[in-house]
Amino acid sequence: EIIVRSWALDKLQELRSAKGTLKLSDLEPILIALISDSSKQVRLKTARVLAFTGELNTSKPLLEQLKVEPDEQVKREMLVALGEACYTGAVATVGRKVPEEVRKETLEWALRFLNEADAEKARSGAGVLGKLLEQDGFKPEDVGRGLKALSERYALASAGADTGLRGSLLGAMA
Repeated sequence: EIIVRSWALDKLQELRSAKGTLKLSDLEPILIALISDSSKQVRLKTARVLAFTGELNTSKPLLEQLKVEPDEQVKREMLVALGEACYTGAVATVGRKVPEEVRKETLEWALRFLNEADAEKARSGAGVLGKLLEQDGFKPEDVGRGLKALSERYALASAGADTGLRGSLLGAMA
């Protein structure tokens, strides 16, 4: 039932926020299944939970759903969660590595979102791009391409009045 799954995801988010140390590893298979749930609402909430749950190994399922996701809002949240999964997976203490091809495809998705006219999509792309570029492992030309894209998007945003987007772009370049 969609209502039950949605309620359970809300409770997980509340517990995660309240406790801060809630371990979700036992729920990993369930959360991975919910990434591709038939309900847009469930997929959206799952992505939001996973965006704050980088310790789970969800990068591949998130990327696969991102490729086929029909809803733009869910797609944006999936990218944010994927960026967090890649970022956390690059930390040596996690004990798992995000495959290079997943990180590379995530970089391409972040660049795609960065260049969207929609400020929220661009902000999400910038945030993910900033997290990816903080890590070692990308070829110098990929890092240069990412930084150049951020710089170019900043120049475009400077002409407009969206200070929030400009701030996000500066944060990603820092």
